Amino acid sequence: MFYKCYCLFFFLLLHFMFFFSSSFHSLFILLFFEILVFGLICLMFFMFFSWFSLLMHLLVVVCVGAYGISILVSLVRTKGGNYFFSF
Repeated sequence: MFYKCYCLFFFLLLHFMFFFSSSFHSLFILLFFEILVFGLICLMFFMFFSWFSLLMHLLVVVCVGAYGISILVSLVRTKGGNYFFSF
């Protein structure tokens, strides 16, 4: 099961590197990835995995959410620019 998750993560990274078409598209991909990892956390919780692995996956969800919020802020401030150039 973990092999499939890491293969999906690898293809998602390839998608990030080569197939970004817009910031809204990246927000949808980030939201999908966040829901996927959060679902994996819930599954791991009910299968009694260790707390350390649960916290590491939760850290991934928080970081992806923060990146999504930064993209959303850049969309609101500059109507489509980069977050770091929106100030």
